[in-house]
Amino acid sequence: MIYINKFGIICTLKMVSYTIREDSKIEHKIIYNYPLTAFEELATNAILHKEYDTPEYVGIYVYKDRISFVNHNRPLPPITIESL
Repeated sequence: MIYINKFGIICTLKMVSYTIREDSKIEHKIIYNYPLTAFEELATNAILHKEYDTPEYVGIYVYKDRISFVNHNRPLPPITIESL
């Protein structure tokens, strides 16, 4: 699936879904491998909150069992990593 998010960034994503049905009910439930809205929010935050004066990268890694977002920024003072 190729789409453009709300900031005009072209994204590709393989969305997998599973449909769960019960024999006694008409309704069904669709479960995705991960929530698209959450993925968009995390990816957008990682990109927009990058400190562009540093040469560090923003990485989004999709593994079989997880998605990892890498942003090398540090919290703004007075917040520290230890306090988080």
